Amino acid sequence: MIRILALTIALLGVWGCSPQNSDSTPPQASIEVSIDLERNELSGTMRLELEDGKPVTLALGPGFTITSTKAENAQAERLGPRGITIEPQQGAYAKISWSGAPMASAANLPAHIRQDSVLLTPASGWYPRISPQPFGYELTVTLPEQLQVVAEGDRGEESRSNGMRRVTFNHSEPAAGITVVGGDWQKESRQTQHGRVYTFFPEHLGQLSERYLEYTGEYFDTYSEWIGPAAHSSYSVVAAPLPVGLAFAGFTYIGEEVLQLPFIPTTSLAHEVVHNWWGRGVYTDHSDGNWSEALTQYMGDYYQAQQRSKAEAKRMRGDWLRDQAALPEDMNYPLVNFRHKQSRIDDIVGYQRGAFLFHTLKRQFGDEVFTEAVRDFYQTHRHQWAGWHDLRHTFAETARRSGKDAEQVNDLFFWFLTTEQTPKLRLTSATAHSLDQGYAVELELHWPEHAYPSLVPIVIHGAEARHQHEIALQPGQTKSATINLEERPEKLEIDPDHHVYRQLARGERVNTLREIQLAEQVSLVKASEGSAEGLPSVARQVFKGEVDVRELNEAEGRAKLIVGSEADIEQALEDAQACIFRRSPPVAGETVAWSTTGGYGEPILALSADSAQSAQAALQRLERFGRHSYVGFNGRPETGLYEQAEQHALRLKLELTDD
Repeated sequence: MIRILALTIALLGVWGCSPQNSDSTPPQASIEVSIDLERNELSGTMRLELEDGKPVTLALGPGFTITSTKAENAQAERLGPRGITIEPQQGAYAKISWSGAPMASAANLPAHIRQDSVLLTPASGWYPRISPQPFGYELTVTLPEQLQVVAEGDRGEESRSNGMRRVTFNHSEPAAGITVVGGDWQKESRQTQHGRVYTFFPEHLGQLSERYLEYTGEYFDTYSEWIGPAAHSSYSVVAAPLPVGLAFAGFTYIGEEVLQLPFIPTTSLAHEVVHNWWGRGVYTDHSDGNWSEALTQYMGDYYQAQQRSKAEAKRMRGDWLRDQAALPEDMNYPLVNFRHKQSRIDDIVGYQRGAFLFHTLKRQFGDEVFTEAVRDFYQTHRHQWAGWHDLRHTFAETARRSGKDAEQVNDLFFWFLTTEQTPKLRLTSATAHSLDQGYAVELELHWPEHAYPSLVPIVIHGAEARHQHEIALQPGQTKSATINLEERPEKLEIDPDHHVYRQLARGERVNTLREIQLAEQVSLVKASEGSAEGLPSVARQVFKGEVDVRELNEAEGRAKLIVGSEADIEQALEDAQACIFRRSPPVAGETVAWSTTGGYGEPILALSADSAQSAQAALQRLERFGRHSYVGFNGRPETGLYEQAEQHALRLKLELTDD
């Protein structure tokens, strides 16, 4: 059992207490905002009901000023031009008016009010924020009718009069914040079984609305039935003039260029919709780590891959393991320390390793326990803050009610949240025997001490069928098993479909572009004269490690980016003693990037291009192709993954031996 008392202090944030959700009635606000596009500013009025008698402080962001205040059954004290403290009695309310314009420097996103668009984020302080508690609200936004408006919460009534548009949004439960966006969009909508979905796209993207409505509606209904009724009865997909992909309560804000990518509705869109439950339905207590991205990755991205095909789901699990294998040891960190995605490293730890935790829970405790746990978690913590310890508690209690081993739930959460190691599964022996009737395969597996409780798939191939079995392993255990078959066994595979979070065996692991993207030091090698002009600065933006320029003979043992013509690259790869099968481009075309390994075992990225400009353009696009072994930039990108070795430490041909 995994019980390391020395780590107790380090885990107080996980297993200890998080900020408590108040059982008292949250403050309720009625907010009316008018947006003036000519003056690029807004004016607003908030009526705030304070029923529980607790003092509150309200504050605006830079660029805004309180213009008037009125309080009934309460004492109000101004705190400069942007703040006020209210000490209420029973039945108190306060009415605050303000005006101004957001200062872009005050927010992570460039908050603004312009003729063609509006972006108001909580961080910009565009409305009076309440400390120390959140509040529910009804928000009415009025602006010139040439712009549509979307805000967090349920989309309510809309009317137009005298050239102005007026839209109401409702969020009666405590809200994590209020974001408002506006733009010159066309509004389209569709009713689903569980709510109404919208698209807000500019005219030149209008042809995309039907497809986005179809998939958004499908996801909205699927997850409402799987997890529970959505936190908001409406959901909108909104085109952003910025290159972003953000989830808010009741809508997602996606860059116009991203929306046009043909695969987005069937892939990334599901992730954004699932955030309507995880992160925006149940709020993420970041003091306890960020669980919402992991659960959204698993129930959104991975589940949809599963629905498309078993092969695609297998590919995704393999991608997670290959990305983990490419992560340098110095860049690794425990999942419990993940807060927000800032780089691909956070994706590997926070999204992928976290998703593997939920995949392991689902495999080992079953679909029913998993579904019951996520439904209970959602129902209990909806519109409240929750952390990893809340998830752990819910899964453990669900397992206990189902007669399962709740302590194993605790062990799995503990291990995945704290580990920085990937355990190595070893097949220590395997033999096949002929019996009087049928055959037997005897094998022995070893699972290291620093591993976690695991259920390991065993696959034996015969001439006619694929026979599947499972072996449960505890940390530090060496376990033997005998599997009887009626047909002659020909091949043995251990976890061939990558269901176990572990190290990939030599020969099972294949080169990917991610290996050099994450390398700690990269040497740029010019295989052809002038081929790398302007490339060092681009490479320093793309790669995570240090990038320098060296001659091939000066870069022995270092990760390399080799750039040049196809013929010159082939010669350079030969000189670097690269894998002989990976010295020429795997696909035809003028610009191709592919991964290989040098004579010292170092990762190499070869980039064949007919000009320095083509090489720069390819390198700038390379980030999203990291999970592939190669990509050809000729029209629509052509990608692929190398085949693993026919035989390796976890894949063996079986020869019958005498009894």
